[in-house]
Formats: sequence, C-alpha cells, structure tokens
Amino acid sequence: MADIDSWLKRIDAVERRLAAQVDRSGGTTAADEKTGETWERGQVWGHLAEFIAFWTEQVGDVIDDYQGEPVAYGRKGDNSARNAAIESGLEVPIATLWEEVKLDLAELRRFLLALPEDWSSAVGNRDGQELRAEDIIERTIVAHLEEHTAQLEAI
Repeated sequence: MADIDSWLKRIDAVERRLAAQVDRSGGTTAADEKTGETWERGQVWGHLAEFIAFWTEQVGDVIDDYQGEPVAYGRKGDNSARNAAIESGLEVPIATLWEEVKLDLAELRRFLLALPEDWSSAVGNRDGQELRAEDIIERTIVAHLEEHTAQLEAI
C-alpha cells in the first residue's frame, strides 16, 4: 500500500526545488535517450503546468469509476492539447507557469489527502497495460514531477 505521507514529502521537496528554478532562463535539456528529443526550459515548465492537473484528474476518474474491471485512462504522447501546453512555455513567462504549478501541487496534495478508503483497489488500463491506482500516481505524477524537476536543474 502506498505511503501517502511519503508522496506528500516528495511533492514538498519538488516544490522547493522548482522554486529555485523560477528565476533561471535559457537552456535546453539533454537529449532523450529513446527519441533524441530536447526541450527548452520553458517547454519543461509548460509541461509541468499542464500534466499535474491532467494526471490527477485521470487517476481520480480511475478511482471513481472502478467497479472491478480496469478503467481506461490516459492519452497519447502526440496529444494536441499536451503539445500545445508544452509549446506555450516558450511564450508564457515562467513566473506565470510557476503560479499554475503551485496551484496544481496544492490540489494534488488535497486529492491525496482525500482519497477514499478503497482507492488502492482501483486499476486503470492505458494502451493495454493495467496499473493499480497507486502505480499511476507514482509513475505519472510523483516520479514524473521529480524527473522534470531534475531536467530543469540539469540545464
């Protein structure tokens, strides 16, 4: 069973680390090992500002809709709304994106603290891969936050 307190501590740590990145500008991430793709700093911020709320809602739907059969969730990497949000980071000031990220992190904390008693039994299905709600939260939200925070720190 997930340790919600551990997630909350990790989210707090990410928030402190991100706060140290707000006043930095310029730079590009290292190339992704699989795709060779690189992102500019603003694109990482644009992604942070869109994915937290998206995945929190997705896992919430999995938990709410689960009735014994895996619940479809997620999106493809080439999703137009996702890509537009990433690209918006090239135009929207990082300080503005940071304000959105802080609101989304606060909402994520509220979500985690309000999980229903039976939440951990929920299972989602994304592209044929079944994951427990706990694993969705870990992989698509908490670890994902840490990954992109590390990207910003490495630029």
